[in-house]
Amino acid sequence: MRGLKKLIIVAFAVLFIIPSIDNNGFSGVFAFEPGIEEIYSEGVFMVHLDTDIAVYKESELEKIYPASTTKIMTALVVLENIENLDELVEVTNNMNHGFGSNPNFTDAAAADIMIGQENLSYLDCLYALMIYSACDVANILAYNVAGTISDFVDMMNAKAAELGCINTNFGNPHGLHQIDNYTCAYDMFLIARYVYEKYPIFRDIISSANYQMPPNSRDPNGVVLTNTNRLLAKDSSYYYEFAKGIKTGSVPYFYNLETTEYEPGNFNLVSIASREGHTYMIVTLGAPYHDVPGDRGFYSYSDHLALYKWAFSSLEYRTIMSANDIVAQLPVVNGIEDRIQLKPVSDFSYLLPSGLDRTAVLRVPKPFNDEVEAPIEKGQILGVIELVLSGETLARIDMVAATDVSMSIESRIMDNVTGIFGEWWFQTGVALVAALTVFVIILRIINSQRAKNRRTGKNIRR
Repeated sequence: MRGLKKLIIVAFAVLFIIPSIDNNGFSGVFAFEPGIEEIYSEGVFMVHLDTDIAVYKESELEKIYPASTTKIMTALVVLENIENLDELVEVTNNMNHGFGSNPNFTDAAAADIMIGQENLSYLDCLYALMIYSACDVANILAYNVAGTISDFVDMMNAKAAELGCINTNFGNPHGLHQIDNYTCAYDMFLIARYVYEKYPIFRDIISSANYQMPPNSRDPNGVVLTNTNRLLAKDSSYYYEFAKGIKTGSVPYFYNLETTEYEPGNFNLVSIASREGHTYMIVTLGAPYHDVPGDRGFYSYSDHLALYKWAFSSLEYRTIMSANDIVAQLPVVNGIEDRIQLKPVSDFSYLLPSGLDRTAVLRVPKPFNDEVEAPIEKGQILGVIELVLSGETLARIDMVAATDVSMSIESRIMDNVTGIFGEWWFQTGVALVAALTVFVIILRIINSQRAKNRRTGKNIRR
């Protein structure tokens, strides 16, 4: 019987001990209120990278045209498939100017690569791609890695699916407006986090302020490319000393092929910043490119600066529950103690607004059973405890026995006898002993009555 109960407990443990994270590892409750007057971007996803806690989101699954943030995936596919980045690439006419007659592909940013140039490496191309957003380089990389643009795009989409992207489809490697080239803030975060964490060279590239390209016949000294990310430009009013990249993406206007009219474009930004041991990544998509009078606006930068200021000044990582905290107790059956105390198997820490008391995180103990049978070993899993903030479950953590609880002497004797003779034989023996005891008592009563009758009869004859 005890063995069966233990199996049931294990089964419950397997069913219920599930961490509160989504398919990509994110834990989080979106109870954070930045108090920012206005967020201009349509889609926003901000994550504390050290803990994978998402601290802010806004329409993060909405499909939005990513513009040149597309190039983050282009760089990832290159890094996944080219082992030696110093290897030289081939530059042909189709690669360098293969944008067709689509009006959305005209006036694209270019790194001034010459057809037939023979001193251009994959590394040169990655710098031009990521810091200068060169669209010609995107095509050159696609041709050299996959042979054709379409095959390279297939590789981009396959990688997006592998990373768990749910609202993403790439139509080209450069991000120029195309109706089937779209993503969402959540998906772009998955892509950017993956390449940022996996490839140190990527981190070096995106944090560079400028890069010297190799010379060609048009530029004998080689052109110097400057990073388009104003968060990294010290002479910019949007300069942020803690920023480390990652990529801009802007389309002032795009040509609607269905209406044959130009429509306002958007500005997108993926950035990362580290300060005092904390690192955040922000993806914003769909900020307006122009303000109301028609002047160019930099609303993406405003969003990122406001969010970083809020996070670094207002959020702190704190211990919410200690492994030594007693969080519940249960009645004990057949034990030398009648109750057992339960504690979490580990500490639990979380990122919270500095002014929020940790008691705002509710503890909800969920033991597997209403009582537990002795013997109990210290550390034995007896349930889970849920940590809940603003109706969102932050985590589910095992609850374990705080001490050992031995069986009582009576229970131990019964257990030993049962172990020797078997439960059926033991129960049968107990029944026989009980019956025999009753029989003996009845005999004694009968014999006592007979003896009394004999004594009474003798007295009468006298």
